Amino acid sequence: MREAIVAKIEQHPKVKSILLSTGDCIIVEHTTNDLYWGDGGDGQGKNMLGNLLMNIRYNMENYEPEFLLPQWITFPDIHPFSIGWRMGKGETYLTYLWEWRRKQSPEALKEYDDYFTPPQVWVSG
Repeated sequence: MREAIVAKIEQHPKVKSILLSTGDCIIVEHTTNDLYWGDGGDGQGKNMLGNLLMNIRYNMENYEPEFLLPQWITFPDIHPFSIGWRMGKGETYLTYLWEWRRKQSPEALKEYDDYFTPPQVWVSG
């Protein structure tokens, strides 16, 4: 399985980019029909696929163990239009977040943005 995954990553730069973009996040193959390669749907499985992906990611060239969550998750108490995004912790975090996003591929950013949908207050203003 390791050889197959490494071959896929080497043949598909988009897949490699998405895997690298996960930083140090735990990868889980969440499925109810596999207790060995997946988590069994309830976390009781071995999650060997997730573990293998994390191991391969860790040993890849250009791996950086950094992953940043969107600002509405990291700072849920700061309103979208608060001055807190222009001063202090919010501004500093946005600087790091946008620098991290700049390093990601368009495909990795699409996966990220599709997964982390903003709350309505962030969309409607």
